[in-house]
Amino acid sequence: MVSTPRETHLFRVDEDEERLWYMDPITVSGLTATQPTLALANVMRRLPGMSGASAYGDSSFVVQVTPVGISVLEMDPELGTASFIGAIVLRESDTWKDRTVVAASVNASQVVIALDGGVIASFNLNEHGHLQKRQ
Repeated sequence: MVSTPRETHLFRVDEDEERLWYMDPITVSGLTATQPTLALANVMRRLPGMSGASAYGDSSFVVQVTPVGISVLEMDPELGTASFIGAIVLRESDTWKDRTVVAASVNASQVVIALDGGVIASFNLNEHGHLQKRQ
């Protein structure tokens, strides 16, 4: 991924041919290419454990954070495409419609965003790739 102040470009590494391929945004459904990317991460799949504690396993989920919100995609490495899973779009929120994401961090199961005006919001990523705001 290469992010500029105006847009995002996604590339795929082909290890067999030792080449770098540009991925057309049309083949990556849900990727926001018209905004800079503040964070992009491949995340682990959350697996509910027997004792109530969560475990994590490999997944094809990718989280992208831009100034306008958070998107969750599911990548298909064989085809080099992605499917849109869901998003949190700030302008669609009564609470945050006039805010912009200025910083972000992503780990195995959480996304934290900092909004202009000093607001911080945290989201959990469930086993289906959906974001849920932490209280």
